[in-house]
Amino acid sequence: MILIINICKEKLHYLEFVKPIEDILKKEKIEYQTIYYKKITDKELLNKKLEKIIICGTSLKDNEYLENLDSFKWIKFPKLTKPILGICGGMQIISLIFGGVLIENKEIGQIKIKFEKEFLNFKPSLNEVYLLHNYAVISNEFEVFASSSQEFEIPQAVKHKTKPIYGVLFHPEVRNKELISYFCEKI
Repeated sequence: MILIINICKEKLHYLEFVKPIEDILKKEKIEYQTIYYKKITDKELLNKKLEKIIICGTSLKDNEYLENLDSFKWIKFPKLTKPILGICGGMQIISLIFGGVLIENKEIGQIKIKFEKEFLNFKPSLNEVYLLHNYAVISNEFEVFASSSQEFEIPQAVKHKTKPIYGVLFHPEVRNKELISYFCEKI
């Protein structure tokens, strides 16, 4: 079972950022449960059926989750060893929980990013992705697999150096849906 964590405070944002992930899992016949981040309990996190966790993104105007990072302390629980994928805001959350730094960096639209090494079945090459965020994050706890360039390299795909925790700043639920399928079925 995949636990999908919704960080959207508005129903419209849920429809744009969470429902497409649910639709991917439905199509793949993967069991899932979606919970709003403020309602997660240890019961869901320690459920024996839980295999993986996806923390979804949200809209440019919905940054409430950044004021509630304590709701995500569970990411560092030693008992929780399940793979985690953070998408956009989810990557920001994961990086901040591990001591990362938030940087204002608005990126919107389709761009090509270069994957330096294989990442969730993306081969080293240029790949077109869809971006929609106000912030990037930098964290020494994560290895960078792909970046976009502006004034400096912006991490777009990362993995924790020792844990099965992945983050993408781009939106694979919009473009690159196979990344979500691969994470759910192969990791």
